[in-house]
Amino acid sequence: MGVLNNLVPEKVFYYFEEICKIPHGSYNVAAISDFCVSVAQSLNLEVRQDEEYNVVIRKPASEGYGEAPVLMLQGHLDMVCVKDAGVDFDFEKDPACHRLQELVEQWHGHDAGRIRIDAGIHAPYTSHYKLWEPLSAYAKEMGLRMQVHLSETVGEERECQERCGLTSTQLLDCHRVFDVPAAAAHCNHLSREDMGLLARQGISAVHCPVSNLKLVSGVAPVADMVKAGMNVALGTDSAACNNNLDLFEEMKTAALLAKLKAENPAALPPQALVMMATVCGARAQGREAECGMLKVGMDADLILVDFDRPSLTPCHSVEDNLVYSARGSDVVMNMARGKIIYKDGTFFTLDLERIKAEVETYALPLLFGDGASLADRRN
Repeated sequence: MGVLNNLVPEKVFYYFEEICKIPHGSYNVAAISDFCVSVAQSLNLEVRQDEEYNVVIRKPASEGYGEAPVLMLQGHLDMVCVKDAGVDFDFEKDPACHRLQELVEQWHGHDAGRIRIDAGIHAPYTSHYKLWEPLSAYAKEMGLRMQVHLSETVGEERECQERCGLTSTQLLDCHRVFDVPAAAAHCNHLSREDMGLLARQGISAVHCPVSNLKLVSGVAPVADMVKAGMNVALGTDSAACNNNLDLFEEMKTAALLAKLKAENPAALPPQALVMMATVCGARAQGREAECGMLKVGMDADLILVDFDRPSLTPCHSVEDNLVYSARGSDVVMNMARGKIIYKDGTFFTLDLERIKAEVETYALPLLFGDGASLADRRN
């Protein structure tokens, strides 16, 4: 059970169900809290639990982590815990839904549509059906799109079918989650019927190959989804599950995985990968009329890659170089709506030193909960 040492809150249920084989739906907040306490005690970790089931697990100081908590459950329960079926849910009174409404009111459509807010649930196994329909209705009313993690693991699909006789895609569709345009991350274990359903509903798959490899989640059937009529874009699944956000790395990894899966070196050619990273990405965000390609009348959102770099010389094919050789560090200029926001290592709209200082003095102490900055821990 040493996996717990590297656990992040977003993966609590994955740990319970895939690693520990605890049946989904057989535990509530109290059970989760008690389970974490028992696991921590079995590992001889310091653990604290109060009457409200708040749990803090800490690594021993001898491991060099000081008092940094490994897991802080209560602050993440809204995101990672399936609520008890008997608990009433009121969209208008729920704090997270209220924050979404405030965010939409303040920022959706800001700066002539540059900023858009999406509604979303993390996944069907980390949220409750009582949320899904009112959230979808709100998104439809406000003209929002939806985001969800879908069919990421075999265990997720197996449990869903054992529990309700439906795939996770069918379950969410029954609760109207796909009544609005949506981006579904992963889609590793979709059935043919699922692909057809998502294609008819206009749902985009977001392929996250590096994260899928890191977490051994599976390999998305990209070619099959495209044949079914789905739009397939590329994503990273966030730094929490990937470590970096380099879309060039995603292109290359997606290409290599597709070739291995198909046992065909010609599978998913570079031209298709570049399209997934640009045109299909814009389509997944509902921005296909604004960006995603260089075309008169569209936003001048673009990057400049330095093909004079030794790693990109010689260039026999631009697309091959972009997919198989380029890295994010090869980008020397970034333009958004015709405005240069990055060039040759300089960010013109960001104060990197201030951002790094805020990470060290605010974000890390807030995350680890011990008030110590990164510099303090290094000392």
